[in-house]
Amino acid sequence: MANWEELVKDFQALLRPRTHLLGWKVLEKEAELEKIPGVRRVGHRYFFCQALTLARTLGWTIGASPAKDDFWCPLTTYGGFMPEPDWDSMSDEDYSRCPPADNYWVSTREDARKRLQAIPKLPEGRYQAMVVGPLYLGSFEPDVILFYGTPAQMSLLINGLQWTDYERLQFHSVGEGACTDALTQCFLSQKPAMAIPCFGERVLGGVAEDELDMAMTPEAFIKAIDGLKALFARGIRYPIRQGDPMVSPGPAFFELAYGQKAEGYPLTLADIEE
Repeated sequence: MANWEELVKDFQALLRPRTHLLGWKVLEKEAELEKIPGVRRVGHRYFFCQALTLARTLGWTIGASPAKDDFWCPLTTYGGFMPEPDWDSMSDEDYSRCPPADNYWVSTREDARKRLQAIPKLPEGRYQAMVVGPLYLGSFEPDVILFYGTPAQMSLLINGLQWTDYERLQFHSVGEGACTDALTQCFLSQKPAMAIPCFGERVLGGVAEDELDMAMTPEAFIKAIDGLKALFARGIRYPIRQGDPMVSPGPAFFELAYGQKAEGYPLTLADIEE
């Protein structure tokens, strides 16, 4: 297992997140939850985005079994933890009780079908449970790491991911259902997945208006930290200092943007803690 506590300290020094970095793991058997130190069950039905907020703000490690009605949110339960209903044969009355599928978000059943087909899904029936908790605790080895940050933080994080083995990153949106755009998409593709927090995350999860979320594999997370350190050594740091848009940058640009002077500039990670 990686030294998550030290890795999180490096990440915090480089990007200064407001809330805890999270680890997320899916489990084939619900009984595996009992082996995770400090895991707790909420005890009533709730939405997955609420679990994410409890974990990243209160530091809780939360286990859940979506197939046993732990969650209200069908986007989570239909995401591979239980079979999807037969939307075609469903009565109009039953259909009207399924907001994630009907015209709450799209105008027709055909559009609803397209939307549900587009949602990233785990292999149906393979997993019985999931756990989410603060990464620094190292309570379990995560499948995916989740970070909530501002657009400026995300911009630098992407730059860090691209420092070596550059590739143009692509992100997806199914609309309502950001948890699947981030966590499930990353789990399936093994690529970083950034999402715009959805209506549910903001109403129930309390996500701030200036927050985005990025899901990464553990390998990508470590790669991003190495890249952020390299960028930091070149003066590309968070928070990003801003200049006057009315002033010609001229020779002062490099000092303003990168902290670089003719005689050189500090290169140590410790500088950002001052």
